[in-house]
Amino acid sequence: MKNALLKFSFIVIGLSVFAPTANAKNDADAKTRCEVLENLVIPDLKIKSVKVLSPEAGQPEYCRVTGFVGRAGFELRLPTSRWNGKYYMAGCGSFCGTLRTQDPAYKDGISRGYATIVTDAGHQSWTPAGTKWARDDQEARTDHAWRAIHNVAVAGRQITQAYYGFNVKRAYFNGCSNGGRQGLMEAARFPDDFDGILAEAPAQNVLSMLMVWTNTLLSDTAADGKSIFNAKKMPLVQRAVAKACGDADGVVSDPQNCKFDPAVLQCAVADSPDCLSAADVSVLRAWYGGPSGSADYENLGGVPFGSEVFWTGRGGVPLILRAIWPFMSGGLPIDSVLLPLKYGSTLLMRDVLATPAFDSDYNAKNFDPARDLPRLKKFSAEMSPSSDLRAFKASGGKLLITQGTADVAVPPAFTIDYWRKTQASLGTQAPNTVRMFMVPGMGHCGNGDGPRLPGYDTGDYDPLTALEKWVEQGIAPDAIIATRRDESGRVTRSEPLCALPARAVYLGKGDRANPQNWLCR
Repeated sequence: MKNALLKFSFIVIGLSVFAPTANAKNDADAKTRCEVLENLVIPDLKIKSVKVLSPEAGQPEYCRVTGFVGRAGFELRLPTSRWNGKYYMAGCGSFCGTLRTQDPAYKDGISRGYATIVTDAGHQSWTPAGTKWARDDQEARTDHAWRAIHNVAVAGRQITQAYYGFNVKRAYFNGCSNGGRQGLMEAARFPDDFDGILAEAPAQNVLSMLMVWTNTLLSDTAADGKSIFNAKKMPLVQRAVAKACGDADGVVSDPQNCKFDPAVLQCAVADSPDCLSAADVSVLRAWYGGPSGSADYENLGGVPFGSEVFWTGRGGVPLILRAIWPFMSGGLPIDSVLLPLKYGSTLLMRDVLATPAFDSDYNAKNFDPARDLPRLKKFSAEMSPSSDLRAFKASGGKLLITQGTADVAVPPAFTIDYWRKTQASLGTQAPNTVRMFMVPGMGHCGNGDGPRLPGYDTGDYDPLTALEKWVEQGIAPDAIIATRRDESGRVTRSEPLCALPARAVYLGKGDRANPQNWLCR
């Protein structure tokens, strides 16, 4: 280790001859500086390629470095000019497995002038939905749970400092879903890796979340294996919830306080298109209410009220997926309501969490708590980040959490519960380290394809800039302004997203699309 570090120091000195200043004024030989990185020696680092690439739209020219840290692949982009002096890591959603350089979080980093890195989290798949890599491979699982992110973050920072000849001024992490979970894991396990962490819809408390997913499947499966709930009744349910608990736009901003009971839609006599059968009502109550309590996991409720528009695919189903679906579906129809949760429960149980792995033909429809939970608990715990952030607080770190109120994959109650636990851990000084913001009407990591919705989407607010100001200027965000526009650019909705526990309150007069007419309290 000592010889490797000594060699690393000599290479850093050599690279500094070619390094630009922190203001990136010297870009005379970007190609040479990039190529020299191929000889960089860092423990467990294997450089695969280095190359200066022309800038993509809205991005600076950059030196692209690809390689591996242990089993974890990565891509690092180093601006040859306009480097802002900072380092940025984008998390990977779903089950990782690919280098998702086209994800908005990654592109945002390089566009802002950051040295920007992403990893596949220690395994390679043809799709982020792939899970076979995890079957009885504990090293791959641990990489995915927490180790790969840390190791790649450290190595990427060393490469960055070698390239520029300067220590990075600040380091940031930004991820959603599994990427948000990775951010929380970094804050808890490795509090010195990042100065600021943006964790959006973090998929933490893994076993409890999995039980919500599994409950959507079990409560909607008849004895013959077919779905119970009539998917054609979805618009009816959506309109009723919006009327009962939504605002003027139909957006449910506070799903936890919505008291809607689907029984109000139950047919008085025979089933018809404008009412629900008793079986439909039973399924809906189970979906909203969540799984029954257990000593093995927390019952924090089910899918949130106001999320109904996301229960079916908004952008349609690609033809290629329809073609291959019968071979991978486990008997689930491709148009099944809440399909990602139902199908995802089998993938998570069968391949990723079970120790030892379940049989390859295991289906969550056959979930048996007494038999299956003991095999799920151990790795679920390793995947779930601690809410004890005292070490992160001591390091001066800042954690900004966002959560869509209409998220079905990571129900908002779960993220609020995590935030509350951090408050208990950190005490009265918690707001100096952790702040959380709810995003009315937004689904899981955004609203996806399909028609524009009245609720906010990811491009309607800017949490990263708020985090930067908090870290670099000491300006803690009390609110982040969100603004929604229609296709013509006209503002249709605008309000402050308030740091919990405050909520945005309309003052009762003036344009509701003007954030000046709202107050956080």
